[in-house]
Amino acid sequence: MLNLLSYQDVAKTNFDPYATIMGALEHYHNYVKPSIKDSTKRQSESLLSEFARFLDTLPEKDKTMEIFSQSGLNMYKEYLINKMNKSKAGATKRNFGVGQLNRCGAIIALLINKVLVPKEEVSNPVVWIKVEDPRREDQVGHIPLLDEEVTAIENCTGLTPVEEEYRDVFLLHLECGQRVSDLAKLLTGNYKVKQGKKYKYIVVSTMKENIKAIIPLTPRMTMLMERIKSQKLVDPVEFEEKTRGKGNNTYNEAIRRIAKKAGLDREIVKIDSTQKEVRKPLYKTVSSHDARCTFITNMIRKGVSPERLCRMTGHANDEMIKRVYAQLTVDDEINRIESDLYSDVEDDEE
Repeated sequence: MLNLLSYQDVAKTNFDPYATIMGALEHYHNYVKPSIKDSTKRQSESLLSEFARFLDTLPEKDKTMEIFSQSGLNMYKEYLINKMNKSKAGATKRNFGVGQLNRCGAIIALLINKVLVPKEEVSNPVVWIKVEDPRREDQVGHIPLLDEEVTAIENCTGLTPVEEEYRDVFLLHLECGQRVSDLAKLLTGNYKVKQGKKYKYIVVSTMKENIKAIIPLTPRMTMLMERIKSQKLVDPVEFEEKTRGKGNNTYNEAIRRIAKKAGLDREIVKIDSTQKEVRKPLYKTVSSHDARCTFITNMIRKGVSPERLCRMTGHANDEMIKRVYAQLTVDDEINRIESDLYSDVEDDEE
């Protein structure tokens, strides 16, 4: 591992902890993880701006390399927790919740361990202990669409030609369950098709995890992909470029316009990062990631195992999928148990 600097280097005069951590970030992106997307780099820079505000609260005598030790990280954590508590009390201009708190702390710990710590000390890394989020997954996570809501989107009228194509893109998204960056590859043809014993499968090299997602090529997927290709109103190359750092706001905005025209007004209740209840109609909250959540939820209800779902959706592990499991209803669980226990009996009776 290359080291940007050592303790001996920074013992020299004019040590600037903020310049040091920003230099560590640049080094990390250039040499340790050069494949990171530009959007991730910008997010990291934004997180480090909080560290700059923390440094402004410290006396000059404390702005030494010790700020990058475990005790320094603990001081930063106390600062972040205090800011979160002020946010909960309405004493800050912007919400600052537990997710933001953990991201701010984790990036500092990462840069200390991967760049700033001398090689001989890397066996004793600093540790960021995550502050637990008290909210349940269904209070904060994405919302799976109901079958009737998907049908309403599919049958929605009064759409513009561009909205009709975005509607097909969203329906394709619901059918394949990929990240939006990998959905873009289906639109540009950047994938391979493999023949299984009975069915065909699309194989996509995922952008985020750099592993292969294996997607059953259903007749519905084939129909939607052909229809999108024939419409030629949404530029697939531009769509893909927007997933490489500029976000996919155009897609999400179109989804919400379509959802409103389709009458998706189910009330969604969430708890924000400051523990306040927020109520909005579905058409104001629905996003591209809800398609992925819907796909995973439906596959779980059909009895697909977390291991298989990881392969289908390009997850490196089943942590997120298990969070979706936590949202299953009692009826969902009964259906899964019946499927496991009685499918063989039904086969024998036939």
